Amino acid sequence: MALMRKRRLVRVHTTDQAGSRTVEGFLVGRWSGHYVLTRAKLLDDGGTAVQLAGDVEIPTRNVLLIQRMGAQ
Repeated sequence: MALMRKRRLVRVHTTDQAGSRTVEGFLVGRWSGHYVLTRAKLLDDGGTAVQLAGDVEIPTRNVLLIQRMGAQ
């Protein structure tokens, strides 16, 4: 029987050359200097969300804040 770990719903606030962005998704873990999120959405200032395909890797050097939203 496989054990399922809880994945936390988070918002990752980032900054890079393109400006600041917010990505919301379920935090899978951290590997090779990147945070990995699944079922991620890119949030804009207007409150709309764009669903992103596949897993998203965010370099830790670009992360300003990780905001925990809840669990599933």
